[in-house]
Amino acid sequence: MNESRVPLKVGLLLGPLVAATLALHAWGDGAAEHLGRRVDRWQFPEVSLPPFLLRVPRTVSDSWAAKVLGEFPDECIRSTGALLDLHRPSPTVQVILLGPDSGSRRLAGERGEALKENESLYDPERRAIVVRMERNIEQKQVSSALRRGIARLLLAETGSARWYPWLAEGLVGLLDNSRADDLRAAGEDLPALDPLITAREADFRSLDRAAYARAARLLVAYLHETFPVEFAAYCRASREEGQVRLSRFIDRFADPIREQSAWREWIQARK
Repeated sequence: MNESRVPLKVGLLLGPLVAATLALHAWGDGAAEHLGRRVDRWQFPEVSLPPFLLRVPRTVSDSWAAKVLGEFPDECIRSTGALLDLHRPSPTVQVILLGPDSGSRRLAGERGEALKENESLYDPERRAIVVRMERNIEQKQVSSALRRGIARLLLAETGSARWYPWLAEGLVGLLDNSRADDLRAAGEDLPALDPLITAREADFRSLDRAAYARAARLLVAYLHETFPVEFAAYCRASREEGQVRLSRFIDRFADPIREQSAWREWIQARK
């Protein structure tokens, strides 16, 4: 045999086999993905509630979640729409309620897999609100988590990704009216004011995320009540410019250590 023809013959023999193997592999991955999506659609049937597409486990009633989706966005727009330039979201926003062990990564997304029970998130890339429920569902707690997810959606659509993280998270509490609950839960674990107003997004996803989130909500409640005119101007500037120093509108925050005492006194007085 001519040695120069050996690679050619080997290629002619193996080429179709390699091509067939690759095609089978691709078909298999595609088929598995298609089957997985069909299973997801059966386990989490879709309920159209424009601008939302609700997906709840087949074994769970969706009426209470549908009520929150139908009423809460309009409540936010009526109460705080002028302050934050809120508007109803455009279609379509997925809303996915997962059980403690249910829901594939296709539904939860990478960030949703890390959710604790009765926590929620809004994923702007997927335009999806994801809520993790307990095994024994507490509708009040799940509804609260769902409202926080909707609040994050409304704020994201008005530009919250450009703001300081404490402001974006704190305004969730203003929309959700969570002040009473946050005051009851507040303790000495709250971060100090200076690191809070300079915190990065990573700090709100760290092990202390619950304390940072609660502190941010209480700070916004304090600002909204104590400095309503200045805080409104600060929110407007944040929407227009992005991250703006609070001290530019409220001089007292040029010295966060001094203002720390006033903020903590406000918290104690309202418990």
